[in-house]
Amino acid sequence: MEIQNLNITTAKGKVIINNLSLSVKRGEILAIMGPSGSGKTTLLDFLTSNLRSNLNYQGTLQSKGFVKYVSQEDFLHGFYTVRQYLDHYITLNYGNVPQKSRDSIISEIAESTGLTSALDTKVDDVFFKGLSGGQKRRLSIALELVSRPDILILDEPTSGLDSVSAYNILQVLKKLTEDNICVICTIHQPSSQIWAMLDKVLLLSDGHVCYFGDTQGAEDFFDSIDLLTSSSCKSTLTLTRALIPGL
Repeated sequence: MEIQNLNITTAKGKVIINNLSLSVKRGEILAIMGPSGSGKTTLLDFLTSNLRSNLNYQGTLQSKGFVKYVSQEDFLHGFYTVRQYLDHYITLNYGNVPQKSRDSIISEIAESTGLTSALDTKVDDVFFKGLSGGQKRRLSIALELVSRPDILILDEPTSGLDSVSAYNILQVLKKLTEDNICVICTIHQPSSQIWAMLDKVLLLSDGHVCYFGDTQGAEDFFDSIDLLTSSSCKSTLTLTRALIPGL
């Protein structure tokens, strides 16, 4: 996926995104970071072609492949099991598929998202305890994988999760890149362990690009502008706060 010279403004001329260009390949994870109001959500809307009529768009988007989107909220029905949910989505995407093929798809996706042991567990209900928060998030991802996307875009996939569940979600996303899927997600205050799994990072502030590039190159970048010592670069949170004032 490639963006060239993207500018997004309101009808009154307020800048939401200013001259943004980026490129991310299949097999990579790009994390979009920045404080509230930095333009992350608007950028995701553009990437998923959810264009708002009250905004003006200039720039080009080249998306080579089938794109699917996972929202921040898990809109799941509590009475389905994981297996039933996946089976239902197989029907929606492929129609009448032989049971053997269905079982194969379900097993493959459950394994890739770490849901094999929860296949016969219901999502959740007011009357009983079902999947954990992390498992629900993984199920939301699994359902979009049924259609075999080339590019998966996620809005805050670790939001509301504890550190272990958040790390597990990133492990799932990292594993997807091994299947040549391009993963793009917004993320807030990742741990150093999560930072280490990212390939590229885009840091935004008030719609302006503060940094875009490999995570491994971020340390040299910060050193070059004398914001951080090399030792403090080990903390992603410190990196981000130093680059974007007020975060």
